[in-house]
Amino acid sequence: KQPSFLKPNEVILTFDDGPSPKVTDAILRTLAEHCTLATFFPVGKRSLRFPKTLRAVAAAGHTIGAHTWSHPNNLRKLEEPKARQEIERGFAAVAMAANKPIAPFFRFPGIADTRPLLDYAQDRRVATFSVDVVSDDSYAKSTQVIIDTVFGRIKQYGAGIMLFHDLRMRTARALPTVLKLLKERGFKVVHIRAKTPITPDPAYRSVLAPKLADGMKTQAGVRVSVPLPASIPTAPVETWAAAAAPSSPEDRTAAQTTKTGGDP
Repeated sequence: KQPSFLKPNEVILTFDDGPSPKVTDAILRTLAEHCTLATFFPVGKRSLRFPKTLRAVAAAGHTIGAHTWSHPNNLRKLEEPKARQEIERGFAAVAMAANKPIAPFFRFPGIADTRPLLDYAQDRRVATFSVDVVSDDSYAKSTQVIIDTVFGRIKQYGAGIMLFHDLRMRTARALPTVLKLLKERGFKVVHIRAKTPITPDPAYRSVLAPKLADGMKTQAGVRVSVPLPASIPTAPVETWAAAAAPSSPEDRTAAQTTKTGGDP
């Protein structure tokens, strides 16, 4: 197991596979109501399809990384040049859709990494994220199953990175209870941000620009409402700053982290 930069009872909320307009919007509202910041790992193709939704994520102050261009089920099965292209095109697409710099944070779909791809990420000064508490929200049949799964697993670890997906409404419906119970049970949500943004490969801009234009047309009638906290948090989110490059191959999850924030 990789060394943890979290203290006991500290958790990080992460959301993969989005954006998905109705679901992501509902999640953003809940996070704002609970004065909580999260980290999103969007898929490049979906980001260009729903750019206004992703821009709402960015405008609300959440951290945005990337989760490949098309979410292949197993990057290990791709030839390395194709796998690298999935990574680079994903970062380029997400940054274009967000219309602002994004973090050099990446999560492999299914955590299906390889040594060459981890080395490539390190050379690109990209921090790769694993997961401790898997919610299984992609497969759960109800919100209660999601809640029970989360707290059964977090009891085992006592802290860690929590994985959700902003694709299905049952996740959005479960989140208010998850956040309420985290607070009641003494857990603190911490926020991860990068010291420096990633520099996407500019070679993808001309290829991806028409897709972004199509996405903006699709969401032309969408009014982006950015949910912001209505009051001072009673349990403030702590912010950590993560250097992009891990200090060693064994310490790749938001490596070289330093505590930079306190109570607001």
